[in-house]
Amino acid sequence: MTSRIIKPPFEYTDERGTLIEIISGHWESVNYHDRKKGFTAGGHYHKETDEYFYVISGKVEVAIQKIGDTEKESFLVSPKEGFLIPRQYYHSLRFIEDSQLIALLSKKNDSNNPDIYK
Repeated sequence: MTSRIIKPPFEYTDERGTLIEIISGHWESVNYHDRKKGFTAGGHYHKETDEYFYVISGKVEVAIQKIGDTEKESFLVSPKEGFLIPRQYYHSLRFIEDSQLIALLSKKNDSNNPDIYK
């Protein structure tokens, strides 16, 4: 199993504080998650949308499986770490602790034509 945790590519600290580049690229939607310990989110996949999550606080167990494959992966993500969920991957996020995350989506949500499949 390959680690899917993504460390920020750039971090700079001086007397003013810290600047962290979380990830670069083209993202159409940015969401904030404030999740409670013990709950699970996800349980779906996207045909056209990639998702990137960055953990601000807490701890998250991520389970993913490429559609059509039998191999499942799971890994823990801590603060200042991110992970990518490519399109065509079934995924769920279980919150080990109260957690705050930022989620970036490559395609904007469209309630008339949602890209969510169970």
